[in-house]
Amino acid sequence: MTVSRPPQMLVSANITIPAGILDLMDPARRRELKTNLQELTGLWILEPYPSTQRLGQSAYDSDRIVAIRYPSSLRQQLEPNLVVFVDKLVAHPGARLEANDPNGDLPKTVRPLVGP
Repeated sequence: MTVSRPPQMLVSANITIPAGILDLMDPARRRELKTNLQELTGLWILEPYPSTQRLGQSAYDSDRIVAIRYPSSLRQQLEPNLVVFVDKLVAHPGARLEANDPNGDLPKTVRPLVGP
């Protein structure tokens, strides 16, 4: 079996999002959304449309949410993850996402998505 995927690149970034982050690291926010760490980080691979996918889709469909900060399934309290809906950044004043490339090593096609 052959699996063909486009190339991927891991890049660190400088990001500014003044508003619009859904912070699921906050226990109060999880309670408000009627979810918990088990639901967010547990094994859900057998579910056809898991609650985490539904939550992510609802966040994306919202005009207010630009990113989701959520607990890592491996290191829940120590290392939060951040997913950014880059296509939503343009509509949010002050938002900026730029590859961190102080030495100019990245191809010139990798440019700020939002910013000057």
